[in-house]
Amino acid sequence: ISLGGMHSLYAGLASPRYTTLACLIGVQDFARAVADKTYDARINTIRGVFEAAAGEKEITADVVAQVWRVITPGILDFELSVLLRELGQEKDGVFIGNGAKDPRNPIAYVKEAALDAEVTLVIDEAAAHEVTPLLWKRTVHFLSGPAHCR
Repeated sequence: ISLGGMHSLYAGLASPRYTTLACLIGVQDFARAVADKTYDARINTIRGVFEAAAGEKEITADVVAQVWRVITPGILDFELSVLLRELGQEKDGVFIGNGAKDPRNPIAYVKEAALDAEVTLVIDEAAAHEVTPLLWKRTVHFLSGPAHCR
C-alpha cells in the first residue's frame, strides 16, 4: 500500500521468490514525475526534507531529483512502462489498484505504463490516495484466483 506498492514492484523485479504482486495506491513513475514537474503531492508528504535540500532556494525538479537519488537510490532509473512489462511477463500476476484522483500517483502515467503490460489495473474513479472497499474487494478477488493459489 502506498510506497509499499512501489516496494513490491522492486522486490518482484529483484527476486523470483515473489510470484504474484498486488500494489495499491502506490505505483508511480518517479523520473517522469520529475521531468513533468508533477511531484508536489508526493514531496509534500516529506516536504521538510526537500526544503532542507533546497536551502534558501525554491524546490525545483533538480532538487527533487537530488533528494530521490539520496533517499531512494536508483528510483529514477526505472521507467514504469518497462518495469510493468517485465514483471507482467515474469510473474504469475501483477495487480495495480489506484484512485483516479490520486495526486501522488498520476493515473495517466499508470494507465499509459500498463497499456502494453500483462497486468490487472483497477481504477476507482471516485478515489484519491486511499484504499477503498472496491479496491480491497478487487485485490482479494485477484489474489484468490486460481492462478494465484498454490
